Amino acid sequence: MTLYAPAPMGSEQSNDRPLDRGGTHVGAGTFALALALLFVPRLSMPPVLAGPGSWSAIAAAAVGALVGAASWQVRGRSVLVVILLAASPGLLAPVVERGFMSVMASSWGAVAAMSGLGLCGAAVGAWTSRAGRRGSNAAAILLLLALVGQGAAGGWGLMGAAPPFDPELTASLLDLSPSGLVLECGGVDWMRSSALYEAAGTDRIGPELRASWSGSVAGPVLVVVGCALLLGVRTRP
Repeated sequence: MTLYAPAPMGSEQSNDRPLDRGGTHVGAGTFALALALLFVPRLSMPPVLAGPGSWSAIAAAAVGALVGAASWQVRGRSVLVVILLAASPGLLAPVVERGFMSVMASSWGAVAAMSGLGLCGAAVGAWTSRAGRRGSNAAAILLLLALVGQGAAGGWGLMGAAPPFDPELTASLLDLSPSGLVLECGGVDWMRSSALYEAAGTDRIGPELRASWSGSVAGPVLVVVGCALLLGVRTRP
């Protein structure tokens, strides 16, 4: 049954404006966040992915969504501040995640990839807020998707057999890992890391099935796409 808000007395507007049922959005976001937390202990990650730098990559899109939702109405020069805040997980990584960044052959590629994830998340958050829904709901869902993608190739540690999937499917699932994207854009061959090598069976995946992300291409492209989506949501009439 649809609820309607009565028009103010004396107003010429019709009383057909639907009421926002915010409780539904709160419940969905809370549920998604709870599912995300359930995946945390199940993630099977190589040591290089277990540090705080990797978690920054996982949370980048969710952080961006919160920024985008909170500030989607900002105009003028303040838009640059929004872009910088959304890209902050990547921009701050060389300072606060020195151990993670020290393994990179090209740290700027990793910074671009992580910043691009934040910007794409900001576009999602701005669109969600513009549609009248809660940005925290979008952030929780993005966090859930990142956690699911992070451990997908290794079966999230739930599968008895190792590797759990055939090489073709594993090659596709590897592309869902946000920290894998950041590492490969930073020039790290994370597929040959010992833990992932055994858990996902990446020795079966040759160049004909999967090629690593190129930091000189994927990182900057992700930044451009994220900025374009964010500005598109904000300028759309």
